[in-house]
Amino acid sequence: NHIYGEKEAGGTSVLLLSALPLDQIGFQKVGEAVIPDLTWKYISGIPAIIGVVLAAGIGSWIITRRNKNMHEEDK
Repeated sequence: NHIYGEKEAGGTSVLLLSALPLDQIGFQKVGEAVIPDLTWKYISGIPAIIGVVLAAGIGSWIITRRNKNMHEEDK
């Protein structure tokens, strides 16, 4: 009396019907929480991480280039 995939993980694109209980054939219990709602706080931080890494890379490139130019002028 249960359609697997109707409400699990917020609903899926595949519905499974079985004469046996689905946990007996290897399907795990999955909550009804919508997956994007669970992952949003982690995914939303990615642009900030990319910005910090990019700024650090550009900063180290500028410092390295400046030091290289100073050493070339000394010679």
